[in-house]
This record gives sequence, C-alpha cells and structure tokens, in this order.
Amino acid sequence: MRQETIQIYYKKLTHEELDEFINMRIIQLTEEYTSTGRTVPEGVDLNPTTKSINSSKSNYLPNWDTYFKRLAMLEYQSYNLSSKYLKG
Repeated sequence: MRQETIQIYYKKLTHEELDEFINMRIIQLTEEYTSTGRTVPEGVDLNPTTKSINSSKSNYLPNWDTYFKRLAMLEYQSYNLSSKYLKG
C-alpha cells in the first residue's frame, strides 16, 4: 500500500490578513461555544490584546514572542486543512 504525502505550503501573512484570520477564529469559537447552549458573558472582550492593556485583568499572560507565532501558524494550518477536507 502506497502512502500519500501531504505537502504544506506556508504563506507569510500580512498584518491585515492576520487580523482577519484572528477575527474569523474568534467568531468561529464564539459560535461553537454558544451553539452548545452556553453564552459569553456580556462585557467580555474576546479580542486578543497586548500585555500592558490586559494587565488590569491578570499579569499571567504567556510570553507573546514565544507562543503567538506558533499559535497563529497552527490556527492557519487548521483552517487550510479544514477547508480542504470539508470541500471534498
């Protein structure tokens, strides 16, 4: 039995594309969360923010430089794979 190989191509996103991607992901997660009967509490901001802005909530944020690029790439890859397999 021959194994198929999957080639992954990476594209460097512009700031606008990354912002759009993050906003789409926030909408998707919110829809998934609320579709199970749960609600997002009013006043909760689901948009990502910087450590200085978020410090009033908590100082226990992960290191942005260490984790964000990897998280964004994983999210981007998951959208590509989802799109590929959902289409056919």
